[in-house]
Amino acid sequence: MRIAETGRISDVLPDEFMERKEFYKRSLDLFLLMIEAQPVNPPAWGHIGLLLYELGRFDKSLGYFAMINEVEPNNAVALDARGFIEMERGNFKSAVSHFERVVEISPKRHDVASDLALCLYHVGRYDDLRSLLDASVGKMMGVKEYFLLGKSADALGEESSAHYKKCIDLYTAPAGPVREAQYACLNAMRGAALSMTGDGKDKSGEVKKAFMEAARRAGLTDPDRMILSAFDLTFKARGKFIREIKDHISRLDG
Repeated sequence: MRIAETGRISDVLPDEFMERKEFYKRSLDLFLLMIEAQPVNPPAWGHIGLLLYELGRFDKSLGYFAMINEVEPNNAVALDARGFIEMERGNFKSAVSHFERVVEISPKRHDVASDLALCLYHVGRYDDLRSLLDASVGKMMGVKEYFLLGKSADALGEESSAHYKKCIDLYTAPAGPVREAQYACLNAMRGAALSMTGDGKDKSGEVKKAFMEAARRAGLTDPDRMILSAFDLTFKARGKFIREIKDHISRLDG
């Protein structure tokens, strides 16, 4: 499981906070005892790094994942974790270096390549972004990826409407099974958050309309509030918002 798929304790409801905090702390104490007995212990370091991340202690978390890569330079899990934490903190240049290593080691990690594409956009490497996505068409291309192609085209002064239209087509196509519609909505929400990582103005009317339709199809309650919230997001808040949508979808799935 990627660290991207976990949740931080700060994201949980208040009544869950203390219970989970104590659980994480007890787990952390256990693994710290383990490394006292066996100081060079990459698996334990990985668990410690994850627990520290979930507790919001990012610097220490990064330190433990970096320790793993000192003894296991090609440990893709640790590299991915470092990339994701740096990306969440807005350190896109550092994130790129870690994600590029993961993709080099594991070319089929399209989930990591997708996050790499986002970071390449933020550091202005538009041609590299397009090369990465061109090599992955049919494997990882979704709302997020076509949106990034559109934003990159805008930055280069090129025609971008075809990319934005593809975004809209992806999540306003005829509805399939309910479950598929729900996950189409999740992609739409991801795209909504992405739209605010740039200037937030490109195609905003079309994008909002498409998100509204996706939300209605997915059966999400009060889609207006959720869509408008998405347009207020900073990049760092994106993960929390998507986790909230995932939780809602899981409840719909029963």
